[in-house]
Amino acid sequence: WLHAKLALVLGAQREAPEMRDGGHEAAALAAQLAGLQEDRLGARQLALATWREALRIDPADKKIRTNVERLATLLGRQAELASAWEEAFLASDPSDLALRGELLESAAELYEHELADVDKARATWKRLLELDPTNLHTARPAAAALARLYEAAEDWRPLIDVLHRQAEWADDAPSEKKELLFRIARIEEELLVDPAAAIGTYREILDDDGRDL
Repeated sequence: WLHAKLALVLGAQREAPEMRDGGHEAAALAAQLAGLQEDRLGARQLALATWREALRIDPADKKIRTNVERLATLLGRQAELASAWEEAFLASDPSDLALRGELLESAAELYEHELADVDKARATWKRLLELDPTNLHTARPAAAALARLYEAAEDWRPLIDVLHRQAEWADDAPSEKKELLFRIARIEEELLVDPAAAIGTYREILDDDGRDL
């Protein structure tokens, strides 16, 4: 009974005008309430909702993110977890590209591997790729995932675009770049039946290595 009473008090405090604008204090209060709901009241689903609220208030708090992931995984709520990462992305500081990239990557991984939602996976990986194209730490895994999904769907032109981007990143790795360009040329020649485009790609290879027979 005392724990239920405390939960009511915390809930009332959360509705106070000074808490409605968010901030670390509001996030800490929501986290305290979530812990009480889970540990003392056994209301795990309610606790997950409260943890998600705390996450929206303070997406940068690693402890909150850990608890959201832990409880959602425990409850088998992978779709809710993906939604939580997307909500946190929208609420995060636009200048914190590292955090935003981490949130999008976590959501994309869930959509692709846990939820088998190809459309959402593709859209989320694409958002990650475009978030900060100069940051190869996030752009490379996004491009690799998109290449995998486009190839599985036999969506050849978007695949070629991704492969071209990967080839641009491989300027310091000639053999990797050549392999990617040969792959593009084969797709253009054999799958798109576009010999003119394939000739252009083979010429690009020769520009880098004029001795390639």
